[in-house]
Amino acid sequence: MAILNIDLNKIKQNTSNIKQKIAPIELVAVSKALAGDVRVAQAFIDGGVNVLLDSKLSNLLKFKHLNAKKMLSRVPANARSEEVEGIIDCYLASNKKDILKIEKLHKTQIASIILLIETGFKREGFLEKEVKDAVEKVVNSKKLRLLGIATCTACMNGTNPENQIREFCAIADKLKLPAGAVMSGGNSSVLPLALNKKLPKNINQLRIGESILLGHDTAKYEPLANNADDAFELKVELIEARKKGGETLGVIGVGLQDIGAGNLSPVDEAALSIKEKYSDYITISIKDERITKKRWLSFRPDYNALLALNTSKYIKKEYLS
Repeated sequence: MAILNIDLNKIKQNTSNIKQKIAPIELVAVSKALAGDVRVAQAFIDGGVNVLLDSKLSNLLKFKHLNAKKMLSRVPANARSEEVEGIIDCYLASNKKDILKIEKLHKTQIASIILLIETGFKREGFLEKEVKDAVEKVVNSKKLRLLGIATCTACMNGTNPENQIREFCAIADKLKLPAGAVMSGGNSSVLPLALNKKLPKNINQLRIGESILLGHDTAKYEPLANNADDAFELKVELIEARKKGGETLGVIGVGLQDIGAGNLSPVDEAALSIKEKYSDYITISIKDERITKKRWLSFRPDYNALLALNTSKYIKKEYLS
């Protein structure tokens, strides 16, 4: 058995901290790791955000009564007009197929679109040579409105967020964008640049999830000033503990089916460490014999583990507020 403790006040405070420190840049809260958790989404809003971004339409439909705009980053093939019209306020579109799907879905209302541009992350996004035609397609459509452009950034594949941002701004300079257009400069990996006032002035929006939820940036995984890194804590049952081959080993009641590709860090790293991960349990090495007398042990999930824990039907959630 495992329980995910969620401190809503810490999530609210982390949201507020980031919002204040990056102002006047708009903060969009990314809810992809929450599996549609309404209470955490409300904590984002209580912390001052006005836009929630998710890649799952089903999650945003759970948020439809919340007082925030909803941004969808991927349009499912089976989406229906009645699900999106009047609920989805904006779309991130990364290819022509997306634009056509959005245009077809909106029968009575104009759809707002932000075009996602590839700048080295090698994930989704229009290539530079494709962007001009995409802009023209949206601008000339009677059902679409161009809000601006965006890019994805990360320290991987040999890329550097600062270089990606420069490339993004250079592409923007060649486009005919509407006055006051959104320039969404990336995700949590860009946050250190924003906090140190090193972002170009035309970047007016950031899409942040992990840094709010876990309190660190995603470039070097360093803590952000005044942000809590323990808003989520996993309490796991210690199933057994005994000496084996001169080492004290334990088995805890959580496994790969619950944490996926993620990792757990013991709250008391001096007392125990993760040894092996299996489908439905994890073995631990116990360094402090007092641990063997406990029923519950506490761990902090990384982002991938948090995402999996929120989607696992075997994890119970308890909220602190």
